[in-house]
Amino acid sequence: MFLVSDSRSGSTLLARELTARVADIIVTTELNFDPVFGRGRLWRGSPQRIAQRVASQPNFAVNGSAEDGQAWARELSRGPECSARLFEGLMEHWVAGHHRGMPPDCVVIKNGSHARYGAAIQRALRERVKFIFLVRDPRSVVASKLRTRRPYAPWEVMAWGGSLIAALRWRSYARNMARAKATGADVLEIRYEELIRDPAGVIEALARLCGCTLRDTAQPAQTYQVPAAERDIHSMVSEEISSRRVSEWTSALRARDRCIVEAVCGSEMKQRGYAPTTDTHLTKRLLICASAVPQSAWLVLIHLMNSFRSHRNYNPGDSTTSRSETDDQT
Repeated sequence: MFLVSDSRSGSTLLARELTARVADIIVTTELNFDPVFGRGRLWRGSPQRIAQRVASQPNFAVNGSAEDGQAWARELSRGPECSARLFEGLMEHWVAGHHRGMPPDCVVIKNGSHARYGAAIQRALRERVKFIFLVRDPRSVVASKLRTRRPYAPWEVMAWGGSLIAALRWRSYARNMARAKATGADVLEIRYEELIRDPAGVIEALARLCGCTLRDTAQPAQTYQVPAAERDIHSMVSEEISSRRVSEWTSALRARDRCIVEAVCGSEMKQRGYAPTTDTHLTKRLLICASAVPQSAWLVLIHLMNSFRSHRNYNPGDSTTSRSETDDQT
């Protein structure tokens, strides 16, 4: 099962609640299988090389070793079943290294970037895969990104391209998951606001989807381990669930940024019950987006320059420079 969402949408909170309330389930930290399912990726290296690349992620490696258990991939040949066999082999390796005792009934893989490859994942794994799509009001998402530093690149905020690119990113998640659903994918869409209002009801629905049972007594919130580099941006995950963040965007988001978000995401917002506050006429929306392009272009240029400097200083042995979806890469 894949848990996908835009960053700052509450996926870590949902992971915490699943881990605490549902028995026989594992929710991973950020694991990226893009090299397995990405378009054309299988033709850029051998299956073993791709397996080693996935297993080299700091959140994947067991005892700091990325090579253990990847020899099996040598026997794989490229073909229609290669992606599925690579994925299943890698997950068996991860579960064996991170879980003691009986294998869990369900493994939930947490990484938002998999939304980009939802249709490809569905084609490869067919009825064996399900998706949880967690969606939050894009105004809240963008407001949070504009003030939250990237944990692995603290010199810039998550919305490094400004509100326009952040809004386009949110919309792409909604559209990618709609495409996956159109190909037959089993997608359960959950609104962040529903999770905040009725966490027990949401978790019960997810337990039924996973075929798991609820725990008699919920475990402590700290049971789900957040990577050390990301604890600052997820500091509220260890606290009681609060409804105050649901409408926080009304004071935290500037009027200009709100107009940009609503112009980009208006139709997808209305489908999910998020009411725009501005005129949704197409011409006005296009003018608002066009006015935001120069600033976004400048911010993207700064981002690329910073990325170039960071790449020159990159140390392969330093896990703090690794990238994850939490770091808001696009």
